[in-house]
Amino acid sequence: MQTQASPQNITFNVNSTVDATDANPGNGVCETSPGNGVCTLRAAVQEANSLAGTDTISLSNGTYILDIAGSSENASATGDLDILDPLILIGENADTTTVDANGIDRVFDVQADLEIIGITIKGGNGDWPGGGGIMNMANTFLTESMIMSNTISGINQSGGAIYNGSRLTIVDSQIISNTKTESGGISAGIYNSGYLTVTNSIFQKNSSNDPFGSGEAIFNNYTGKVILSNVDFHNNIWEIDTKCGGSAIESKGILEISNNTFTGNGTAVSIGEYWEYNPLYTPFPSQTIISNTLIAHNYGDCSTAFEGMIHMDGNLAEVTIVNTTIYSNTGFNSAGFLSNRGTAHLLNVTVTDNKFSWQYDRANGIHVEPSTQYITSSLFITNSIVTNNGFQNCIGEITSGGHNIDSGTTCNFNSLGDKINTNPLLGPLANNGGQTLTLNPLFGSPAIDAGDNTICPTIDQRGVTRPLDGDNNMVAICDIGAVEHEYSPPELLYLPAILK
Repeated sequence: MQTQASPQNITFNVNSTVDATDANPGNGVCETSPGNGVCTLRAAVQEANSLAGTDTISLSNGTYILDIAGSSENASATGDLDILDPLILIGENADTTTVDANGIDRVFDVQADLEIIGITIKGGNGDWPGGGGIMNMANTFLTESMIMSNTISGINQSGGAIYNGSRLTIVDSQIISNTKTESGGISAGIYNSGYLTVTNSIFQKNSSNDPFGSGEAIFNNYTGKVILSNVDFHNNIWEIDTKCGGSAIESKGILEISNNTFTGNGTAVSIGEYWEYNPLYTPFPSQTIISNTLIAHNYGDCSTAFEGMIHMDGNLAEVTIVNTTIYSNTGFNSAGFLSNRGTAHLLNVTVTDNKFSWQYDRANGIHVEPSTQYITSSLFITNSIVTNNGFQNCIGEITSGGHNIDSGTTCNFNSLGDKINTNPLLGPLANNGGQTLTLNPLFGSPAIDAGDNTICPTIDQRGVTRPLDGDNNMVAICDIGAVEHEYSPPELLYLPAILK
């Protein structure tokens, strides 16, 4: 039982996993009946909502199941836990401390600032507008926590894990196995129309059985901004066909990706929106920056999948890709980078070993649709490698800024420093340092010291300084591709002299 010494900034220590309401919300004492000393999570939330200031609720190890049914109530008396006043919610750790809505409602409806530390949030089933685990309309900070096995099941609901309409920060956390089961809504993971920042976290196995689903991990709406740093995306797909997928991320707003890894998803990133046959439709400007990232072993191997592991579709869509490897992806129509509409800039990018399974008139590496009366599509590429992408590396109007390598002749590389019919001699995908796996140029690679220093980034995909003297001629020149080769002399074999 808590004291009544101060009505502000109280810490409530929950001592029961039972779901029961507070006896007298606002008196500063968390207990389900006068004098019994039983403090439940729901009772603690009701007390915190009724008191001014930022209160703290501490949860010990255990599973806190919400089983008082009744959605659309906004005082935490039934259904979800409504956060109406600033609150800090602390668990022992996410492996041992769980809040489970048991399918009766979403878990948290956040209307005031909330910080969650060391807790698993699961079993939520959100109503409109969405958010199976959390609906955030304030400023929420989530750290060392897990959002898992939540769902949205109504038509036109979005965000199986989280619906973010304001500001959400996620650090050292996991968004896992959340679902969307009806059509019309968007994203089994996070739907964002506000400001979303994610760092050092994982999105895994978020899925939808809606064949028109998109952004299974994150959907970023026109008004949204998303910043992702050191985030892994694995197996975020359409459940309806596990060889196919909408996209791990779909963004119509501002998106910044750095040091991320995408594996086992459908399309990795889909950008922009435009209705080709409606000249009166005004596309929204979509801006995306992808840097120091690995996109590998993803698959969109069905006719309804997005085309390309990075898919652009919007006249006002702009994407810049730097120090990024697009490797060994499989698609139905195009497997590497597809620009239907919009403007793309690729700098020190490696696109290799991508395959598609059907259309012969599409490129495995980079495919740029031709511009028309209503479509504007352009791609500029510098200091990059496009190699070994099946039938053909490139199709479409591609402008070379120079210093590129094409293992064939289809990319129209004819500027200063370009190399065609050239094997870049790349090593296997491996841990060569840094946050992501990379393809390191082998000793003697034509990519070494062959780039353009005037436009070269200051680091490579691993974070290693550019330029380096990769061929030991005492001149530091940027390498072509995502990785800067660090010179080491070939090993010499010394044999002892044979004395006769």
